[in-house]
Amino acid sequence: WPYRARQRFAARGNRLAITCEIENTGRAAMPAGLGLHPYFPRRPDMQLSVRAGGYWRTLPDNPGLPEDWRPLDPEADFFAGKDLRSQDLDTCFTGWSRQAQLIYPAAGYSITLTVSAAFPNLVIYCPKDRNVLCLEPVSHVNDAANLAGLDAAQAMNILAPGGQLTGEVILETALAPD
Repeated sequence: WPYRARQRFAARGNRLAITCEIENTGRAAMPAGLGLHPYFPRRPDMQLSVRAGGYWRTLPDNPGLPEDWRPLDPEADFFAGKDLRSQDLDTCFTGWSRQAQLIYPAAGYSITLTVSAAFPNLVIYCPKDRNVLCLEPVSHVNDAANLAGLDAAQAMNILAPGGQLTGEVILETALAPD
C-alpha cells in the first residue's frame, strides 16, 4: 500500500511533543497503525504508575504475542508497590488512562507520558535481563492483523484512500514529589 508517514517534534522547556501521522496515498483502503517506542533507564528505585482496563497475556515461549485477554480494575494502579527489577514484561495493556508516570526518587525527577486518543493501547517492555523499560503507546494490540473479533480500540485501523491517522505523545519532566 502506498502511504506517507510523518513525525514532528516540538520541544519547549520540560515538554517534548511528538506527532505521528500516516496517510493513505493509494486508491484502496489499507490497514494502518501507529506506535512510538521510547526507552527509559530502569533504576533500582524507579516507580511506574499505570491504570488500565485489561491486558493481553503472553506465554514465556512466545513473548510479545497475545494469548488471551485478561481484565484489570481500571481504577487500580497496576504497578503500585511492585519492584520493577523483578518484572519481565512484553505486555499490551488495553483501556489505559492514556497517561503513565515514571518516578526516579533518587534522581529527584519524574517523567509523565500522555497520549492522544489515537493510542488506546500501551505495550510495556521491561526485560528482566536489561536495565531498560519501554512505554510504547500504540494504536492497536500486538498481532492485531491475526486476531479475530477485536473491539475497535484494539483492532488495526482501516484508512480509506486519502485517510489519515494522527496521534500525539507528550513527555514532560518534573521534580519528583518529596
